[in-house]
Amino acid sequence: MHNMKIQEKFERRIKMFLEDYKKMVSKILENEEPEDRMSMLDFFDERVRYMADYVQAVCDHSMGTNRAYAMMQGGVLDPENYRERVMALDRNRKIKHDVAMDGMNQINRLCDMYKMPHICPDSSDRYVKANFCAAVTNELFMSGTARDEKTIEAVTKVFSGDTAALDEVVRRVEKGEKIKLEGRKLWESLR
Repeated sequence: MHNMKIQEKFERRIKMFLEDYKKMVSKILENEEPEDRMSMLDFFDERVRYMADYVQAVCDHSMGTNRAYAMMQGGVLDPENYRERVMALDRNRKIKHDVAMDGMNQINRLCDMYKMPHICPDSSDRYVKANFCAAVTNELFMSGTARDEKTIEAVTKVFSGDTAALDEVVRRVEKGEKIKLEGRKLWESLR
């Protein structure tokens, strides 16, 4: 029960991220001198981007270590080169993690400066902050794509082997029809 409440609170916090992002942009525009606005907005955006960079480093680490292991098992990579590759991936992941953690602290200091509630978790738990990075990255991705239930269902069907929607796109393109690939509009046109 306690974990469900924590999870629900975390999910609400993530859903609020885009609203908080907009509020921070407004605060910067309201409070900064015209000549400082762009640099402050860039500073803020860069800190948000650090979260996505960390998520990318985790993906790179996961794929890279699996690939290196398979290459070593297949005799393509000797154990020493395997260790070097994995250590480089570990180093990159740690660097990106530390940068993202510092970025979240800097975002919260901006919140303090503009007298706003903190946007990022006030936790010393690295896993909480790492999960926040992943959730924010996902929320930003979902906000830039169609996120309604029918679209998610259509994507799920494609990944589960039901390729009717994808086949329809291919059929229409082969007929010479121009299809603008814009998430929601594309899926809507296929329904």
